[in-house]
Amino acid sequence: MVNISITYRQKVVYCLFDKYLQDIKEITLESLEFFKLNEDKRTDTNKMILYLPACKRLRKVLLSDDLLFSDYVKRLIRSLMPININGNDLSSFVFEPFLEQIFGNWQIFKQHLINVSSNDVEFSRVKQIVLQKIDNFFNSSKQGFHIQNFDDRVFINQVIGKYRY
Repeated sequence: MVNISITYRQKVVYCLFDKYLQDIKEITLESLEFFKLNEDKRTDTNKMILYLPACKRLRKVLLSDDLLFSDYVKRLIRSLMPININGNDLSSFVFEPFLEQIFGNWQIFKQHLINVSSNDVEFSRVKQIVLQKIDNFFNSSKQGFHIQNFDDRVFINQVIGKYRY
């Protein structure tokens, strides 16, 4: 009986999420929170596994619309520590935790990121930082990364602050 209600819940949430994606104009943190409602199960280590059809649907939307993809990229880097507005610390950062579930693997995401060009200065700068950090992050068991360049660190903290709730 529990499995039936979970399946029913998944179907309801997925249908609402699919409808939401049909009319979406911007990827926001609220969009990503809505996406996380598509939880399928938890691993033994409590890692959330999302409903595969929802991941595939979001991937299709992101890969078919460069503006929505750039919105996602701007929200990709997350701080592991409280944001220091002055950028005086070496805050640790990570990537959004569901990137691999959405894109199937991070190399698909990276290749699409390389291919997307934009006049959006903010996106271009985040893109540059992501491309500098993504290989080491995913090849080092996702332990987080530091942004050594002071200006880049301040910039990323400002972007994170700008796109919070």
